[in-house]
Amino acid sequence: MGSHTFFGQFMTNVMMRLLLRISGGDTFYTFNRRFFHVARFPSDSKQVLDFNTALVLQGPISTRNNFTFKTIKHYLDTYENLEIILSTWDDEDTSLFGEFFSSGRFHLVKSVYPDFRGISNINLQIVSSRAGLDVAKTLRVERVIKSRTDQAVLDNSAITIIERYFELFTSPSYLPILTLDRNSFLYRLYGVSDMFQYSDLETLTIFWAVDLDTRDIKDVFEPKPTNILEYAIRNTGETYLVTSYLSRRGELIDFTFENYLEYLKKYFLVVDSFQLGYVWNKYTSEERPWKDPTKLPEFREIQFIDWLTLNSNKVQLTTDFKNLNSRDGVY
Repeated sequence: MGSHTFFGQFMTNVMMRLLLRISGGDTFYTFNRRFFHVARFPSDSKQVLDFNTALVLQGPISTRNNFTFKTIKHYLDTYENLEIILSTWDDEDTSLFGEFFSSGRFHLVKSVYPDFRGISNINLQIVSSRAGLDVAKTLRVERVIKSRTDQAVLDNSAITIIERYFELFTSPSYLPILTLDRNSFLYRLYGVSDMFQYSDLETLTIFWAVDLDTRDIKDVFEPKPTNILEYAIRNTGETYLVTSYLSRRGELIDFTFENYLEYLKKYFLVVDSFQLGYVWNKYTSEERPWKDPTKLPEFREIQFIDWLTLNSNKVQLTTDFKNLNSRDGVY
C-alpha cells in the first residue's frame, strides 16, 4: 500500500470516528471523498464522448492544493476526445501547464482585465468565458462545457452522464443550457447558476454575448432590498446574465414567478451535482450547504426532480413564493 493510500485510509477512519462522535440529537453527519482520476484496474481506459466537446475553464489559477493543474490532468486522463481550454488572465503564471500541450488537446488563452470588474467581478467572468468560447470556435466542436478554474466534476463518468441527460431531455429543435443545482435558486427569480454549463457551442456563445455590467454597486443596492423579490429585481449576478440572455432570445422579462418558471422549463435543464462528483475549491467543502434546514427557504436550490416536475406541470409553487415575499426584512 502506497503512502498516499495509507494516509488517505487513515484520515478516512479518523473522519468516520469523529463524525460518529459528533452525530447526535437531530443531526447526523456524513462525508464524501472525491478523487482526481485513478486507474483502478489495468483494463481502465479513457472514455470516449459521443460529441466533439470542449471544456472551458475560466478564471484565475486556483493554486490551493494545485487544484487547477490537477483538474486539467483529471479531464485529460479521463476523456479521450475532450478538448481543454484554460482561459485566464495575462498576469497569471501558467508555466506549470506547459506539459499539457503535448496532449494536443490543451489550449491556453490569456486576457487583459476589463477596466471595470463589475458587481461581484461579473465582468471578469464574461470576458474570460467569451475568450474561451472564441478558442472553442476554432476547434470546430459541437458541444461546450463552461466551468471554472476552482471547480470540477470528478466522477469518472461525469461528462458521459451529462451527455446522457442532454440526449434524454433535448431534441434537435430544443437545445437548452444544462446547469447544476448548486447555486441555482428556485425562488430567486432568473437565478439559474452560471458556474457550470453544458450545451451546443452556438447556445453558449449567445448566452455569453452579454454587455459588461457598468453599474456601481451603491447605485444598485441602496436602499438595501428587504426580500428576495426586491433582490432579484436589482438584476445582478446570475440574474443579470440570465435576463440578458432571455432578452436576446426575444423573451419578455417581467420579474414574476410564473414568468421565471416558464423560462426555466424552456431554456434550461437543471441536474444534480452530487452524482457528478462536483467539488468547489473555495469557501467550503460542504457539498450541499443550502440544504441545511436552518437556512432561509429563499435559498432553496432547484434540483433535477424539481425541473422534471415543473415540466410535467404538476407543481404549484406560486403561493410559496408570495408567502416568502410577504416577510419583509428577512433577506
